[in-house]
Amino acid sequence: MREWFGFQANPEQIKKMYLTNKAFSGTKWARLRAALKGEPLNWTGEWRTNWGMLSLSRSGATVTGAYTHDR
Repeated sequence: MREWFGFQANPEQIKKMYLTNKAFSGTKWARLRAALKGEPLNWTGEWRTNWGMLSLSRSGATVTGAYTHDR
């Protein structure tokens, strides 16, 4: 990055910033912070997307999903 933009990015410092809740505050970004910490994520539930509602469920290491219009 230094050659292209004239500065250097430190990945560990960027990750540290995200984990402090300064970059993305509030519950909306809680999953991102959990993923950066290496915590297991639970994506089960209903998710609003640009293509409609997506329903996800997990069984072990397998995640399945369906859009509302697919049902």
